Amino acid sequence: MANDRSLEFHAALVDLLYQIADDLLVLGVRDSQWLGLAPFLDEDVALATMGQNEFGYAAAFYRLLGELGERDPDRLAQMRGAGERRNARLVEWPNGLEGAPPYNWPLTVVRHYVFDVFNLGRLEALEHSAYRPLAETAARLAHEQYYFSRHYEQWVRRLAADGAAARGALARAVEVLQPLLADLFSWGEGAEALRDSGAVPALDQPRRLWEQRVGALAAATGLALTAPGPVDPLADGRRGFHTIYLDEVLTALNRVPLPAR
Repeated sequence: MANDRSLEFHAALVDLLYQIADDLLVLGVRDSQWLGLAPFLDEDVALATMGQNEFGYAAAFYRLLGELGERDPDRLAQMRGAGERRNARLVEWPNGLEGAPPYNWPLTVVRHYVFDVFNLGRLEALEHSAYRPLAETAARLAHEQYYFSRHYEQWVRRLAADGAAARGALARAVEVLQPLLADLFSWGEGAEALRDSGAVPALDQPRRLWEQRVGALAAATGLALTAPGPVDPLADGRRGFHTIYLDEVLTALNRVPLPAR
């Protein structure tokens, strides 16, 4: 029985690390697509830097997977199909709106803000993980994640106060992204094992912190950003159910050659 629990914990921990790494990798690809297209030069530099950081953070979690017996980290990042990915659907969404220009700044601002607040809460929860390599990695990254969330919070406030056109574009971005929020808070199929083992001692912490932080901003700006309801298991990226847009991200990844062995 003890061995069964150990195997269950190992499987759940591996799945969790894929969730985190895939979130960061896929969002990094979306951010990298903005190179040279952001509305201001300083934002172009900032978004490119964040994208590089996301790739680096993803690599840290892929390395933890390698230490647990998974494949080479480079191949984990690039050589897995859409059904094997465990990222949330939010991060794979395109940088624009359907039927509109492919790059929409308010949508990117909202996406980054809601994800960064979520990821900060997730990292803060994982700082207390019983699995020390995970706790140490989370603690190292949480500080920078805080500044990412603050950066995009200021952008949300700026757009919300910048006249009817900017506010309308922001509201449209919220309307499009709101249905994609539910699986952010899914822990996949191994949630109970993660909780019972102490790998994630407080499963509800990321959601509680997100509701507190995002709720305060929504109240201040009048935006209709609300906590999502329960995730539909068949629309849960944590279980491998993705939008059609993930294939576009994976195609972009596959254009990058793997290091020679």
